[in-house]
Amino acid sequence: MNHVKLPSPKVLHELYASQIETMKLDQVEHPFFSKLFAKEKKEDLATVPYYQEYVSCVKGQKEKARDFLESYELEKAYVLFQYRYYQNQSKNYSFLRQTTTPYTRACLSSLQELERNFLEQLKDPIVKEVYEEMCLEHDLTSLKNHEMIEVDYVKKTKQKVLEGLYQGIPIYLVGHLGSGKTQLAMEIARTYQKEKYLQKRLEEQMKEFAIQHPDFNKQEAFQAFCAFYQKETESLKLALCTHNEEFEKQFEPYFISGSHNLTYEDMFVEKTLQLSSSYQEDSFQEYLNKITEDFEIFLQQHQDLLDTMSHEELLQLKIQIWKTCSQLFVAGNSSFGTVVCKQEKEILKALEEGKVVIVDEMNTIAMQNLIGLNDILQRHVGELAYVTGVGSIKIEDGFAFIGTGNLSSQQVVYEGTNRLNPAFQSRFMTVEYQYLPNATVDHQSAKDYANDQLFRVLVTSMLEEDGSLQIADAEKSLKDLYRLALLARISQNIFCGIYGKEEGFDHPPVLHEAVLSMRNLLRVLDFYQHGEKMDLSYALWEGFLSSVSNSEDLNYLMALALQVGFFREEDGWCVEIRGIDDAKLTYPDLRKTPYTYYFETMDHLTRLQVLEIIFGPSPFNENYPEGFLAQIDQLEQEDLVSFEEYEQYEKDLQHFQHTNHIYKYLSYEDGKKES
Repeated sequence: MNHVKLPSPKVLHELYASQIETMKLDQVEHPFFSKLFAKEKKEDLATVPYYQEYVSCVKGQKEKARDFLESYELEKAYVLFQYRYYQNQSKNYSFLRQTTTPYTRACLSSLQELERNFLEQLKDPIVKEVYEEMCLEHDLTSLKNHEMIEVDYVKKTKQKVLEGLYQGIPIYLVGHLGSGKTQLAMEIARTYQKEKYLQKRLEEQMKEFAIQHPDFNKQEAFQAFCAFYQKETESLKLALCTHNEEFEKQFEPYFISGSHNLTYEDMFVEKTLQLSSSYQEDSFQEYLNKITEDFEIFLQQHQDLLDTMSHEELLQLKIQIWKTCSQLFVAGNSSFGTVVCKQEKEILKALEEGKVVIVDEMNTIAMQNLIGLNDILQRHVGELAYVTGVGSIKIEDGFAFIGTGNLSSQQVVYEGTNRLNPAFQSRFMTVEYQYLPNATVDHQSAKDYANDQLFRVLVTSMLEEDGSLQIADAEKSLKDLYRLALLARISQNIFCGIYGKEEGFDHPPVLHEAVLSMRNLLRVLDFYQHGEKMDLSYALWEGFLSSVSNSEDLNYLMALALQVGFFREEDGWCVEIRGIDDAKLTYPDLRKTPYTYYFETMDHLTRLQVLEIIFGPSPFNENYPEGFLAQIDQLEQEDLVSFEEYEQYEKDLQHFQHTNHIYKYLSYEDGKKES
């Protein structure tokens, strides 16, 4: 087959992507903005050979890919639902622990089979691209909800901690400053409580389905679950979007901020003295009724004596009796004093209500106070745990304990923290949560960002709602963002004490206080503002470096920044590298001329271009979609004619030619006669 002027896959894919982007821009309602963002059409799509066939083929393939991925998620949710149910049913009530059964093993086997099939399908370029699009959609939703972007490292840590919570194991989440462990703990707690809520709702509905359909088969059960699951998840999302305070509270964990001054009572029951009075509940009318009742009883008891008195004497006596009764009643019911009141605190509430409790910076709390948690940490749901000053408390289903703590090293010691008692810490599953993975060597030319998860978070945090990116001088800015990720990861490695050993340093570099953590990186991007007001070098200085108080740390960080490509001389910077004992760098030391930023234009990167930046180029760009060439072959075959059709066409053509000669002859003769 000879494809005449058939464009390359990359050209067709770029045209398709640009058309989608134009369609999105055309959806802007206000005419001013639609004209402002309108793009010139570079090529008439009608002139591109087989473009419509390409679009039709791609849309069909993408719909199939999305259907597969959505089906995979539903099947995975169904198997997990069964696994959680069988886990709870398999508890050995002698120890209240979850044990393995043929049902739980079958569920795990099904999950592994689903995962293998998913990874196999992910080799298809279109499935991979659609999966990346869905990941980006999830990241944008996380940004909108002020949640962490779920790169692989974050996702795996969440899964590990969640599995520990389901097994009833207390979690101790440790990491260095700014790594995001507190936010991670909060999100894990909310996810755990939402999953428990959904599990309970789905179990109720599936049991009701089994009663109504006693002869159901496996396929009918799966279809019923899918309907219930989609309805419940959508209802949950809708309820959370409306910000119903009472509804949201059931998913919010109890939270304790650890400190050296935190006492045992601050975690369980706080005892306070309260001034009390007997006038607290009844109304004044009820008090008056009681006085009247006592007055009448007194008169009845002394009726014989009262009958001997004159009317005037009787009236005066009744007045005195009423006054006396009133005074005695007031005196007897208006006593004031102090009473001891008990106010339940976070851990006790979590035990009774079956919720998650987070103790932040747990290693700052005095050890003698933490030891009071021992009995609770070694008990399981359904058991009784003893709480000093309260007594035995039953641990309700849903209770879970997460502690967080800063991870000290030889280079960094967090003042005010304590080393946990080994016996106490052994009750926890300790999970170390470090900074996000990222390369420390520039490999942009390879366009392989699979492990550059920190770079992905930086780019994603700057995206628009539709997944596009508006940024000044895109090529330069993206290179600078990549350098920022490199610089951050190098500083994090040094701060953690894991940099310098493999590089062959005799004396590994040290950062004592300052590190380009995630929270500092986001502050730098806030100053940067997509390149509208300043370049990334100046934003790095204003958002982070200028606030570093340790001169040794600042001088070393500036040297690292120069090494990766920031503060270039051609941009007006004149950074002099200083040693450990040198004076601290200041802004006048960095520039001899005032800082001036020349902003030109904002570049617009499409959603497809963003996907290629954070996930790497898709092989879909280099190959035609499956079935496309076969479709073109069929179209070209349809254009060909058979030998019999050719003979008939030849006869028809000869007939037309003969008729044409006769027509011309007759026309010529008629004209001649007329002349």
